[in-house]
Amino acid sequence: MPRHSISHIQRKDLRKWYFSQNPHPPQSACITWFEQQYKHTISQSTISESLSSRFKCLDEISTSTRIRQREAQWPLLESILAEWENQITKDGLSSHTLPGVKKDKSRITLVVCTNCSGSDRLPLWFIGHAKTPRALRGINISAIGGVWKSNKKAWMTTSIMSEWLRAFYKYIGNREVVLCMDNFNAHISGIRDTPPPANIRIIWLPANSTSQFQPLDQGVIQNLKVYYRKQWLEFIVNQIEHEIDPYDSVTVLNAIRWCIYAWVHYVSNSVIYSCFLKSTIIERRIEHLPAEPEPDLSSLYYKAQQATKIQNAMSLSNFLNPIDENVVPIDIQLDSVQQIIEQHITQDEEDTMEAALEDVNPLPVIVPTKKEALSAVQTLLKYQVRQEETTVDDIRRLERLEQVIWQSEIDSQQQSTLDEWIM
Repeated sequence: MPRHSISHIQRKDLRKWYFSQNPHPPQSACITWFEQQYKHTISQSTISESLSSRFKCLDEISTSTRIRQREAQWPLLESILAEWENQITKDGLSSHTLPGVKKDKSRITLVVCTNCSGSDRLPLWFIGHAKTPRALRGINISAIGGVWKSNKKAWMTTSIMSEWLRAFYKYIGNREVVLCMDNFNAHISGIRDTPPPANIRIIWLPANSTSQFQPLDQGVIQNLKVYYRKQWLEFIVNQIEHEIDPYDSVTVLNAIRWCIYAWVHYVSNSVIYSCFLKSTIIERRIEHLPAEPEPDLSSLYYKAQQATKIQNAMSLSNFLNPIDENVVPIDIQLDSVQQIIEQHITQDEEDTMEAALEDVNPLPVIVPTKKEALSAVQTLLKYQVRQEETTVDDIRRLERLEQVIWQSEIDSQQQSTLDEWIM
């Protein structure tokens, strides 16, 4: 049976009916009620989304007339949205299908690219709201293995896509490759503005076929998410054990490192190859590929739930796949939206809005001194030489790191002495 979109009026009626029941009915009953009321079926995920706190504001709205007559609380924002809605309505798009305005300043878009064997993975690109979040100030992200970009919606845009393509072309060099991409507007515009060299061929996946033909959507992204959330759960338990609120101490730097660690160390080549096979865009070349099941996070999730003493916690499946995590913006020309915003907002206001997206009360960032770093490496050396599985290469790498930090400390001392002598 075909599924339909749901309007805010319908969401409001659904919420009113659901919360008026005692006890609250199961979601299957909500689907039946909605079908009887509006003569079409919606999915269980739509039910969960509609009943979530994201749409709590609908409970406070009495009538649409009241909305139209009220004085604008945020006139600047509403003038931008009104002009945007006029534009998309003119283009034949339905405004109720637009994703809701989100206040979640930690939302990040992840750009993932790999070859079919998993042997050649590109660094992850992260797209956030702020140009330089406080947690990333002074951090060498490229050394971690990632790239940070930003725009006000934390979405892929034409300009960021062009930057990514230039980096991709440079990475590929003279090799002959095929790049498969979703038929998404920012991707198309990026290719238009930054066309590939002759040795790189672009293949567009058919419209509305991402779930079927995009290899990364056949399980690669899901696998990465599971290992990312495994680290998040371990962080929660560790912070609670040290009497620290994990929701206060976690930063965007943690999220980036967990993603990169999962991408580099956990997502296996066999998982990637299996997903490419499942997408049918390649033929099988390796037989008897060993299966690698995802880790079972049930016990860890229960441990985190017990540590945080959360009552009525969401299910593990909802934790692994939040309802609004994969919300993709409508395929519209984002550049035109940006032009509308620029007509309404001055540069000073843009800077103020960007600053407001950062954490209001971040924990102080404590950067270890060179002496502390050197001591830590030396402690690690003492530990490693006593482990049977340690190799010569392990020790040599630590020794090289020890030399680099030691030399840096000597250079800084010499510079300090020179400055004092000159003064």
